[in-house]
Amino acid sequence: MTEQQKKARQEIIKRYLDDYKYIHKKEETITFLQKEIEEAHKYNLDDLIYFFDGRLDALEERYELAIQKYQQALKINEKFSYPWNGLGNVYYNQKDYEKAKEAYVKVIALDEKYASPWNGLGNVYYDQEDYEKAKEAYVKAIALDEKYKDPWNNLGNVYVKQKDYEKAKEAYLKAIALDEKFAYTWNGLGYVYYVQKDYEKAKEAYQKAIALDEKFAHPYRNYGLLLVDMNDLEEARIYFGKAIEAYKSEGENYWLSLTEKNLEAVKEKLNAEKVVKRVRDSIKVEDPIAILLSETERFEKEIFEKQKKFQFFVEKEKDGENELQYLKVLRRWNSYTPIVADNYHISKGGGYFLKIKGYGVVIDPGFNFIDNFKGAGHCFDEIDVVIVSHAHNDHTSDIESILTLLNNCNKRRKGLVDFVSENTVRADIAKGRGVGINNITEEEIEKAFMISTRRKTIDLYISKSVDKKFAGMLNLYSKDDYKYHVIEKDDEKSLLDGLLKIKVIGAKHDDIISDQDSVGVLFYFDDTVLVYTGDTGWSNEIEKQYINIHKDIKSKHIVLLAHIGGLKEYESKYLIPEKRNEAFYKNHLGRIGLGKLISVLKPKICLISEFGEELRGHRQELAEIYNSVFKNTTLFLPADIGLEYHLHDNKIRAITELDVDKYEYKTALFEADRVKTSLLRKDYSLHYYDAKASFKEGDLIQVLIEQFDRSTR
Repeated sequence: MTEQQKKARQEIIKRYLDDYKYIHKKEETITFLQKEIEEAHKYNLDDLIYFFDGRLDALEERYELAIQKYQQALKINEKFSYPWNGLGNVYYNQKDYEKAKEAYVKVIALDEKYASPWNGLGNVYYDQEDYEKAKEAYVKAIALDEKYKDPWNNLGNVYVKQKDYEKAKEAYLKAIALDEKFAYTWNGLGYVYYVQKDYEKAKEAYQKAIALDEKFAHPYRNYGLLLVDMNDLEEARIYFGKAIEAYKSEGENYWLSLTEKNLEAVKEKLNAEKVVKRVRDSIKVEDPIAILLSETERFEKEIFEKQKKFQFFVEKEKDGENELQYLKVLRRWNSYTPIVADNYHISKGGGYFLKIKGYGVVIDPGFNFIDNFKGAGHCFDEIDVVIVSHAHNDHTSDIESILTLLNNCNKRRKGLVDFVSENTVRADIAKGRGVGINNITEEEIEKAFMISTRRKTIDLYISKSVDKKFAGMLNLYSKDDYKYHVIEKDDEKSLLDGLLKIKVIGAKHDDIISDQDSVGVLFYFDDTVLVYTGDTGWSNEIEKQYINIHKDIKSKHIVLLAHIGGLKEYESKYLIPEKRNEAFYKNHLGRIGLGKLISVLKPKICLISEFGEELRGHRQELAEIYNSVFKNTTLFLPADIGLEYHLHDNKIRAITELDVDKYEYKTALFEADRVKTSLLRKDYSLHYYDAKASFKEGDLIQVLIEQFDRSTR
């Protein structure tokens, strides 16, 4: 190669590296490549000619021709890394991911400072839903070329999949700072703002994407979805129409079919509104039926709004993995008579929810557990495991609700209920084939669903008495989306991919079905052990059990979740030495059993739960009495619906700021010994606040009263 050829080659490659990545429109890309082919011809740079010609073929989706030309370039110059990268891109577009990986690895071996193959590898891993490996590859590409916008954009896409929207926003904004004319990034940023309910910023981002590339269909559709949420149906209809035209020109049958469904739904709603208005206008005011319908119209809106919220609870996917480890209390009393009530605050039943690094464990889901769980801001997808300690209704009544919701959730995920959603197996199959969603059969969906990552499954761990109670309802077939396991004393299980271990312990409790099968549970994670007593009386046998438990876990951070029950008159017999054995509460710890347990177990903190309703006005005082008796051993807190205890750092979510004009408050995490409780006597609920907060407790009560009144109107 002559010096002139070397110089020309360097200049052509420099232009390719510096300028090509900032070209977005297909016509401009073709023009750029054709000019470089002409330049390469001038200097007889045949490997570059074949490479750029291959790029042109790939751009027009003539993939086999592109492969031939890349291979021809490599015959001329086997150490030329760019044709290998081109091959990787072609194989990626053909969804031949293994060949794509091989090609990208070859590029990296030839040129370890070239960022593009790392971005390509990230794309392969992204499509294979291996988001951690995709992230690593994109980060490597960025490290090699910080001004390369593509991996920043793609990193944003990964964070969206992981539901880490703040990091996604940061990545998209970084990509925009590098190249503000890239429509794809503006579309991604718009989606992040949309999910975060920042509709004005979402609108701006989508409009920017559309202005940059009028042929790019996705922002039209996404803007239409945003307008539907903003109830601007006429505008939504227009943008869905524009998206449909763009998808047709792109040959995107899958997205076309989805958007046609979106448009169909909007048109139906608009037509319904017009018909109702026309009929109302034509009916005489004296018509009693017209008056009846008019006066009850607000009921419709309220009911439909509640249905919409509940549908969101079922459909919303949980956030990605995080380091949070907390226990949330979602129960109040130890017995309950069901009443009809919409507001979760006044429910007395419930259970507990344990969150471990993105996974969720439900413990003893009794009456109204789902209402309490939803009211506390959770979604159904957060439930991965259910543990039930015994067969009383106040610990089991919502098992059937959970399984019913699981069935409903999976019908939606299959795409048997909601054709419009992108997040279904139906949509996955259609997208993979490049066909409309109506072209997928139910048989195909069911087959694919069994191995799909969209399939929601729940593991049930139930005591022997619960197994007897639900005999005939539960089964062990693999086709079911739940698996149930019968547990008994001394069983040990590893759950949640090894993040959590449990050991089943004995409990002394008659649950009507059996007086032998009730259990408690030890939860082990990191250096913490959560001791859940379940419902248990106190006896010599139970005391020996906890002595042995303390020997095993005394070096750990011990958190006790204890069921105290109510007051029994015979507990006073403890003061008479010869009648002391008659003083213990039979089915719960009672005052004496809890005191004995604290003396044996010596936990860092004790959350006293499942009070008898007769103690509703005395829970705070009772906890303070225990604090004074065991002041050098354990911190006691009365547990009520909404208590959120963070296990890894011994902190509790508590109210820290009040807005008395808007009747709102803010919360933050504080050390457990800094948190106090306030009693709202309207429903005898306890609320947790920062003892060092600047507001007065009376002001807090006023805010809580107003919130309660609003929620029950």
